Amino acid sequence: MDQDDALVAAVVVQMVEWVDAPHRERWIGLARSERDRQYAYRRAREVDILRPQGAVSELSEETLSGWTDWLQIMLAETSTVVRTLEQLAQYGRTKRIRRIAAKRLTAV
Repeated sequence: MDQDDALVAAVVVQMVEWVDAPHRERWIGLARSERDRQYAYRRAREVDILRPQGAVSELSEETLSGWTDWLQIMLAETSTVVRTLEQLAQYGRTKRIRRIAAKRLTAV
């Protein structure tokens, strides 16, 4: 991947985080490789999980294991849902994620 491709991929992912769902497809289409488009699609799905303040139905250890560290950290830092934070505090992938979620539990 050359520098231009990397820059385009970074911009696409950033924009997917900022724009509303109907506009994401256009941004994702700008990615130059299939790998970059797949990454952007995954981030779009993660953003959809974050939008309702971290209220995730059917949250389990299995669900968490399929999520990226980025999504788990973002949920641990922003969720206001006790059940989500409890699951992250117990089953988060890294010590950092579990620590952030546990700390936030005391504040919620």
